Amino acid sequence: MPVLEWALYFVRLCTTGFPGPLASSSPLATVKGMYQIINRSGKEWHMQGELLNPEVAILDDMSLTLRAWKRKLGVTVIVHVFLDPADFWKKSVSEAGFIARLACVVTDFYFADGSEYDGMSFSEELRLQYAGPILLSSDGEFDLQKKKNWQIDKVISKDPVDWSDLQKIIAETVRTA
Repeated sequence: MPVLEWALYFVRLCTTGFPGPLASSSPLATVKGMYQIINRSGKEWHMQGELLNPEVAILDDMSLTLRAWKRKLGVTVIVHVFLDPADFWKKSVSEAGFIARLACVVTDFYFADGSEYDGMSFSEELRLQYAGPILLSSDGEFDLQKKKNWQIDKVISKDPVDWSDLQKIIAETVRTA
């Protein structure tokens, strides 16, 4: 059975760019030490401790939406929620390696009055440091083909999705260098 779990782990890594959590009974999950996971750009790597749990950043100016995302993604995903991109940048400065650990970033288009960002300006700044998927969460109409300078990989509904569906979306957004 361990060989089968290793094989499934490898398939998840190759198809999604992030393998997801391992079963707690897995020999790999109980080994002390660090594991190297190639990030989506393929140029860098980061390490995490014993259990691998995907990390996702969600940015929306409505706390109700952020809570819904946390509930939908469940306990196997580490969900970082931010009411404003400025809070995201504060965390990235205070926590080394934060951006590199993210499996994806989901951002709203509009933020509360007084924010210096909207979804597009945030994604443009983020793309300078992050090669992974940036998803725009909006029910508005956006034609990404006409907005070639936008750094958004995919527009998704405002309705939160579970980790299984989010992994499928991430797999659809693999950027080619």
